[in-house]
Amino acid sequence: MRILLINPAYRTLSNKIKGSEWITPPLGLAYLASAVKEHEVKIVDMEQEKREIGEVIKEFNPDIVGLTATTPTVNVAFSVLEKAKSINQNIVTVIGGCHVSVLPYEAIKKEGVDIVIRGEGELTIKEIVDNLSGGKSVKGIKGTVQKEGSKVVYNQDRPPVRDLDSLPFPARELLDYETYRRPFAKGKKPVTILTSRGCPYGCIYCNKSVFGNSFRPRSAENVLDEIEELAKQGHDDFHILDDTFSIAKERAKKICQGIIDRGLKINWNVSNGMRIDRLDEELANLMKRSSCYCIGFGIESGNQGTHDYIQKNLKIEDIERGFKIAKRTGIDTIAFVIIGLPNETKEDIENTVKFLKRVMPAAVNFHILIPLPGTKVYNELKSNGYLLESDWSKYSFHNPPVYRTEHLTREDIIEEYRKAYKKYHFSARYMLSRLWRMRNLSQLKTNLRGLVTILRI
Repeated sequence: MRILLINPAYRTLSNKIKGSEWITPPLGLAYLASAVKEHEVKIVDMEQEKREIGEVIKEFNPDIVGLTATTPTVNVAFSVLEKAKSINQNIVTVIGGCHVSVLPYEAIKKEGVDIVIRGEGELTIKEIVDNLSGGKSVKGIKGTVQKEGSKVVYNQDRPPVRDLDSLPFPARELLDYETYRRPFAKGKKPVTILTSRGCPYGCIYCNKSVFGNSFRPRSAENVLDEIEELAKQGHDDFHILDDTFSIAKERAKKICQGIIDRGLKINWNVSNGMRIDRLDEELANLMKRSSCYCIGFGIESGNQGTHDYIQKNLKIEDIERGFKIAKRTGIDTIAFVIIGLPNETKEDIENTVKFLKRVMPAAVNFHILIPLPGTKVYNELKSNGYLLESDWSKYSFHNPPVYRTEHLTREDIIEEYRKAYKKYHFSARYMLSRLWRMRNLSQLKTNLRGLVTILRI
């Protein structure tokens, strides 16, 4: 069978910050492709594809078109599937991802959608493809919602994959990695990798509808085999995308030691974020020795009351300790901070900026809260009448906030976001710390691009 997997565009939907070049390859689709690799599979990333998607569909002439969708891309995904049906009514259309896993009934009612996949997709898409290629019915497949005439059928849940080592490595050969760029990469050929799935923490703003609440790690050996295979292909900068890389600290240490023992000449980072309270001196030193150069910490706020409110189970003293450990080890840090949490006032946000100046990460990514459907914070804002938008395409990082709070108007949130970025990154202490870290002309250019980007916020 001919299977076309599509990643709908995100940047083109939003008021993109000019100068931002951080585009991540659709690793999830590469995993799906590997699950059905005995068939003819093509991946199209609409972030990169220059042709109109209808032309691509006509040219490839697929039997199945599948899309993954986040909240801000779901409307584009629906329109692509509708277009596929208009080109060939016999195409079987499938959609999955975090948004439709939370709102499957909304998705299945769309004209162009035949099947909705809830949760992880590898085993489900394989069963769908196997049944269709074998002339069998797809009715009753676990983890799906389907149309049967005028009825909507919600089939039994499919349990998450317990043994992640059993999954084949992603079909990265279907992606053109030469076209993907990450602005702070240390190598010439960066690549993304996922070493675990799931997160046991209960933060009120996270949608965990795909990977779930249970932490499921791949074995250190399996991860190292993938890293080694990719290194042989020339990849030299690895970006770990895990939500919680360091929860199983002994496994994380084995991965670091394995990179050293196998003599893998790579750079790597955990810039997607890891629990700061799970970093100790031994792990940090092993990360540094194995050429980890950057860790992202989701600290969200510098106020203990906010951490209690968002149910992150994190103490301010643990945050301070984690930054000190990373600094002593010589690993750069990125802090991820949320602006506009419903409990916070302008004074709370100011306190967060002061806290950041004290711990001094190498960079701070401030983000306005996105209240994703299916999260506790979405339900709270909705019940209080604070949601201002129902258009899902507006629920993206670079659009104005889609809500207000008890303490802040939409305009207040935007203003506090801009002030926080500039107060931190243009503070004298931060500017001096960046100058101290610069080692070459390339780093100077990268920093200047970053400052120009912040000026445009």
